[in-house]
Amino acid sequence: MNFRFACFLFATISLAMPSGADEAAFKELRTLAPAKRATALEGPLFSSLPAAESGLDFVIPIDTKHPDKRLYYSAMACGSVASGDLDGDGWPDLFFAAGPVPNRLFRNLAGVGMLKFADVTESAGVAEAGSWCTGAVTVDIDGDGDLDLYVCRYDEPNRLFLNESTPGQFRFREAAAEWGLDVVDACLMPSFADYDRDGDLDLFLVANAYYRKGGRPKEGVPMRKTDAGWEMVAPWDRYFRISSIDPETGTPKYDEAGRPNLLLRNDGGKFSDVSEVAGLLRAPSHTNASVWIDYDGDGWLDLYVANDFSDRDELYRNLGNGGFAEVAPDVLQHTTWFSMGGAAEDLNNDGRTDLVVADMLPTTHYRQKVTMGEMGASFAAMYAAGPPRQNMANTFFINTGTGFFLEAAPMAGISKSDWTWTVKSGDLDGDGRIDLYFPTGHSRDFNNSDFKQALPSDRVGREDWDLFEDRPELREHDLVFRNSRDWKFEKSGKEWGLGLEETMTYGGTLADLDRDGDLDLVMIQLEDPPALFVNQSAERSTANHLLLRLQGGRGNRYGFGAKVSLVTSEGIRQTRTLLPQNGYQESDEPLVHFGLGQSEKVASLKIEWPSGATQTLTDLPVNRWLEIAEPDSAISDRPSRLTEATPSTLFRSSKAFQKLAAPETKFDDFFRQPLLPHQHSQLGPGQAWGDVDGDGLIDLYLGSPKGQSGRLLLNRGTDDRGEPVFALRMTEPFTGMGKWEDMGALLFEADGDGDLDLLVVSGSVECEPGDPTLADRLYLNDGTGHFAEAADSLPDPGAGGYASGSVAAAADFDRDGDLDVFVGGRVVPGEYPIPARNRLLINDGKGHFSDAAKEFGLLETGLVTSALWSDADADGWVDLLVTHEWGPVRLFSNRQGKLVEATSDAGLAKATGFWNSLSGRDLDGDGDIDYLAGNLGRNTKYKATETEPEIIYYGDMDGSGKRNLIEAKIDHDTGQLLPRRGLSCSGRAMPAIRQKVGTFQNWASSSLEQLYTETRLTGAMRLEATTLESVLLINDGEGHFEIQALPSLVQIAPVYGSALVDFDGDGWTDALLAQNFFTTQEETGPYDGGLSLCLKGGPTGFGEVWPLESGIVVPGDAKSLGVVDVNGDAKPDALFGVNQVAPMWFLNQSEGGSPLMIELDGPSGNPSAIGARVTIEIDGLPRQTAEVTAGSGYLTQQPGTLFFGWGAPDAKTTEAKVMIRWPNGEISTEALARSTGPRYRIGAK
Repeated sequence: MNFRFACFLFATISLAMPSGADEAAFKELRTLAPAKRATALEGPLFSSLPAAESGLDFVIPIDTKHPDKRLYYSAMACGSVASGDLDGDGWPDLFFAAGPVPNRLFRNLAGVGMLKFADVTESAGVAEAGSWCTGAVTVDIDGDGDLDLYVCRYDEPNRLFLNESTPGQFRFREAAAEWGLDVVDACLMPSFADYDRDGDLDLFLVANAYYRKGGRPKEGVPMRKTDAGWEMVAPWDRYFRISSIDPETGTPKYDEAGRPNLLLRNDGGKFSDVSEVAGLLRAPSHTNASVWIDYDGDGWLDLYVANDFSDRDELYRNLGNGGFAEVAPDVLQHTTWFSMGGAAEDLNNDGRTDLVVADMLPTTHYRQKVTMGEMGASFAAMYAAGPPRQNMANTFFINTGTGFFLEAAPMAGISKSDWTWTVKSGDLDGDGRIDLYFPTGHSRDFNNSDFKQALPSDRVGREDWDLFEDRPELREHDLVFRNSRDWKFEKSGKEWGLGLEETMTYGGTLADLDRDGDLDLVMIQLEDPPALFVNQSAERSTANHLLLRLQGGRGNRYGFGAKVSLVTSEGIRQTRTLLPQNGYQESDEPLVHFGLGQSEKVASLKIEWPSGATQTLTDLPVNRWLEIAEPDSAISDRPSRLTEATPSTLFRSSKAFQKLAAPETKFDDFFRQPLLPHQHSQLGPGQAWGDVDGDGLIDLYLGSPKGQSGRLLLNRGTDDRGEPVFALRMTEPFTGMGKWEDMGALLFEADGDGDLDLLVVSGSVECEPGDPTLADRLYLNDGTGHFAEAADSLPDPGAGGYASGSVAAAADFDRDGDLDVFVGGRVVPGEYPIPARNRLLINDGKGHFSDAAKEFGLLETGLVTSALWSDADADGWVDLLVTHEWGPVRLFSNRQGKLVEATSDAGLAKATGFWNSLSGRDLDGDGDIDYLAGNLGRNTKYKATETEPEIIYYGDMDGSGKRNLIEAKIDHDTGQLLPRRGLSCSGRAMPAIRQKVGTFQNWASSSLEQLYTETRLTGAMRLEATTLESVLLINDGEGHFEIQALPSLVQIAPVYGSALVDFDGDGWTDALLAQNFFTTQEETGPYDGGLSLCLKGGPTGFGEVWPLESGIVVPGDAKSLGVVDVNGDAKPDALFGVNQVAPMWFLNQSEGGSPLMIELDGPSGNPSAIGARVTIEIDGLPRQTAEVTAGSGYLTQQPGTLFFGWGAPDAKTTEAKVMIRWPNGEISTEALARSTGPRYRIGAK
């Protein structure tokens, strides 16, 4: 600690203000301890000050004799802590709402030379002995400049203590009734903010649940039936709610109810309940916390409500008129399940506020498996309730500025934090990035699945606490995560001296207790004194700091809700919003803190006040505590709605296909294989592009799920608004396709008559193995876009019947003048992970095909997900690349018409993964084809490496004669092979295993060999995945590859559809990716963290283009991705095929470059010149090389159009040199004049 005392100094500071504003007063309240050391001293960042030294020598006990001991079961078990300068001496004091014992108020004695606290509770009159106090906050309610106390009490009137203190003398007057704040409810936590921006502070009051003394009544609970249905009779509705209706008897069932929360508007000295008129849901919920957050950047505070159990979280968008709209189902793909506290901060320093919400997923394998329990019924009820889906893991919502979030908790390393109560957020190490602290533990180990689970009958005449009182305490290590950039957080507890002891910690407060400029921590605990952690940045780091005390208008004197943005002299940006009461049971000191790292000066600091006033300060010194006053003349009665400046986006969305949704027929993949990691019945839709009616416009075949017919959409150009217009052809054979599930499709020349025919691959698992509904279909075109099925054109399936397919890719690999087709086999229905057979369909030139897969070693390569014909080794013959789930990207080299596997030689064999897609193009300007391979990403529970792969077994694992799946992982610390799944689901699939293991503890502490035996594991089918990142395969020109991970933003979700195209015409290849995967098994939850993504190409590789800049926002389960110039401007537009909902169009409106579009005319057997390679050389630009393909990405056939770029519109280049290597190996050259473009059609010589 470093105590420095300085008189108040007035600083001369540059101020930029709105026109007409009065000059603002600025005070330098203190010079902080400067960080002068060149290197940090050794030792932890925080030191723990024992209670005997700190003076915080009281304990909140677990008193099993307390008349309200039932509350130890609840979120109200411990109480809360609030900090702030209550006596006006400049030093933050501490108030503890202490649950079962009297409250405590401690004066900070740091002003007299020591960091120690003195108990002043009695003289202050705030003890509230005999009450169970919960959440408490420091807030200036009456606008007199000092901090008052507002304290929640369980089932008693809340208290408002108006501050009448002087330095060293603490006096308060209770005035809750005067202000309309004497609420009686199961109040848990207050949070003040000026949500209506009228200049005073309003209140959102979290009410959790009443816990009835004596539990459920023996005589039952009275319910009555009304016209609207069954309802609970008052006063029992304060404790219980109707949970369900028995479908057989029609009688209602009930369970324990939560309470409706309250929104109290400040009407100038009196608060009124406006919850209902403001649009808040009035259904009771078990709310644990609320978080004020301006998520949409419009200047009005929105509200996130974190609810426990099956009560869904709520996100209320502030409409700016006093009302709110609940938008969680529209904005959030999923939420936490047992939502606890949360924090709203700019965690990636992009100026937008992100959100972290805590749950209680254990961090260790042992605790995860002990606490999983029997969860099947819970999942079913949750799915029935609709979106957003709940997951039992923390969430990290990254704000994109589009009104939608990315979710990245697993990738960031913060999805698991044990039984967490809240999220403390602040820059703890002063490096300029917000760190996270997760307090953990509980009064009892309520979730140990081996303990008897409470049934409704157990609660009759007994309180919940009675059922658990004899269980052990749940003591856990608090977790602290250092923000290390790029959405990664590193566990830093040991390094920083935090979370070293196992405790029951419920909350905490952040404050600069010793006024050295950094943030100290005080945590409130059960059965232990409060923990005080002194931040030693002054001694242990070289970071600089800045503290701000905001002085707002009379109704909001501390500036709650003010947004403060800072830019250092190095150009580093940070943003803070002063909302000190966000979350669960916490109230931080109402100051704004910035860690500045090594920055020596603040170049600019902008304050956006809730009133609408803005201030900009420049050239501020560091290591200061400044007081900044809001200019009175800039305050307005009703601020206008702000809008975030939106850049011109690369794409704009179009609703052209909004009526083309194709919902899946409900099918339970898990009925036959209950331990499946994910479903295989919802993998589409696919799409194929080509001019089927000869009018020069590119048409579309869009695949459909089982129960619906595939759709042929004929391109009719654009309307007067520039929107695409397509006509749906609903004639045979497209009206009779409902018995098949479409997967990949191709529009290609099959029978030598010069038009495009249609091949549709049938797949899915919604049938038995070999079923005729798995038959692929070939439809021949009459030249006008009318098709008829060619029943005898495809080969007989042979023994075993038809195979469930995935993808189709065509090329003239044998150079005989016609197009052959590779059809990938996906999976044998009901037998995952056994792969289905592949087909290599050799064309006789007349539309009849024979299968040569066995001849070329292609019959069974694995679980095929995509395929691409491409000349990987630049020898003029197209090779075959095939991606696999639980396998590698495999390369089959074309040796003059013969395919030979070259996967190992190519350097790809060890990179097994969950590969989904493959696209090719020259990415480094060396003339060969590189590839983008889509994979699972890093934002799931899976964490594979080459030495610690993810593993799956398939075999008779329990001696029952039935084969089952076993997912396994390798423990990093012990090297043991451990089960991924829990005892509950594994035991349902294999009852003998459940009987053998017996308890959840035995399951959690056993290796895979102990559970299933070495013999059974050895005899089972075994597959591995070592690589999860989506990657680039950089080609050396001879078919050998360097694997490079794509940027972090890509890894936030699985990549399915992909396209490598110069979208902005600048001469550099860009990438577009379709992302997400919704149909995972229940315990895992969907991989829905992405919105799909654009990557910008350039000299240093791909850079991430955020959705706000690209315009790409696809919150659904995106699969296929077609790129086509749909409106005739030679710019590549994009169509995303999205499972269950309508496809989404994005029209290219780029302005930074000039497009160059090439179409090739090939021979009659290959009119689109599939397999041709085109290289373009333009002075001042990199060499551009691409291939014409039929089948790429995921379930997608792009049109035979290649998009390049001329570069900047004002570039002086007038000519492009073009070299074409045609499918037959011949080479031709062309010179293209810029003046005749941007569309060029070139025919073979």
